[in-house]
Order: sequence, then C-alpha cells, then structure tokens
Amino acid sequence: MSKPISLRVVGFSRKGEQYFLCLDTDVAVRGDSVENAKRKMVDALRSYFETFTEEEMERGEYLRYSPLRYRVLWNAGMLLGFLRRLIQVFSAAYDPHSGQLKFA
Repeated sequence: MSKPISLRVVGFSRKGEQYFLCLDTDVAVRGDSVENAKRKMVDALRSYFETFTEEEMERGEYLRYSPLRYRVLWNAGMLLGFLRRLIQVFSAAYDPHSGQLKFA
C-alpha cells in the first residue's frame, strides 16, 4: 500500500480524562491529557495495523467501524461548528510502509 490511510479520530473529555476513538478501526484509548491520549492512540493504531498483511491492508480488511453514535458525533462535529467546543475532532494518517501515524 503506497499511500497513507486517512482515519477519523474523535476525542472527548470525561471526568478529567481524555478519550480518543478511531471511527474507522474502533480502536480506543484513555489518557490523563490530550498529548498522552494522542501518544497512546499512535501506539495502539500502529500495533493494530501491524497485525495485517499488506494484502489485507490493500483489501481494506482493517476497517472495523465504531458504534453509530460516535460516527454521528463525528459527522455532526464536522457539519456544526459549535459542536467543536464540546468534542475534539482530529484527522490522522497511517503510513503502512514506515509504520508512522501522524495527526493532522
């Protein structure tokens, strides 16, 4: 797979902890800060993608969508600017060749 994979990641805070959920893989992490949750998400997604062969990646077998309520939150956040104050919306790209995941 030669091009980076675009991923949708939603982040929210609850009781002083940060939660990140990748809507395209259903990988979720919890951290004590946004930066800590980002680091955990990078590690979790890198480990997740390493379980797939290149052929499986090409076929999109890594896709495992999160529950509908989170995908609705993402779409609502993208469409309605005021929701961005309530949730943090991030984009990320994973490069299968280098194993790098970068937040946009």
